[in-house]
Amino acid sequence: MSEPRSIRHGACRLFVGVVAGVLTYCAFADGTTAEAPGNETRAKELQTAIDRFDKDEPRSPAALTSRLDYAEFLAQTMGDDCLHRLDYAQSQLDVVAKNPIVEVVLPLGPARIAEIEYRIHVGRASCGGAPSAREQELREALDAARRRVAQSHVRVYTPCALHPEG
Repeated sequence: MSEPRSIRHGACRLFVGVVAGVLTYCAFADGTTAEAPGNETRAKELQTAIDRFDKDEPRSPAALTSRLDYAEFLAQTMGDDCLHRLDYAQSQLDVVAKNPIVEVVLPLGPARIAEIEYRIHVGRASCGGAPSAREQELREALDAARRRVAQSHVRVYTPCALHPEG
């Protein structure tokens, strides 16, 4: 009986940490951080990889991972065009999330999708805009964080054929 309680306790601590992180990020992030010099090069590398995989095998694990990498990169990069950049990150994420084979070829894919979605919503909340829009983005970020926590508790269980108690 102590295991479920410890899981709940750990999930609660993680949830409180996520909420504290969101609030801290929003309090100190003003979206004016200049882009690092290597960001443009990295963005081009990621886009080139996506284009290459789209020609060969758009549903391959490497293609899906490249899109997740690019969405994550865009969600983490600060700059003047934050809403446009975050919308593009969301479009890359949507391509992966709508693919029915993600859970099969990327076992941690759903958790990573939720994490990037969280970053996108927090980024949108810090880009400015109406207080109601900011509040909605923070709520959606919280929902994404909850999905991420839920995904971190999903365990892959494969019984061992050699061990009957599996």
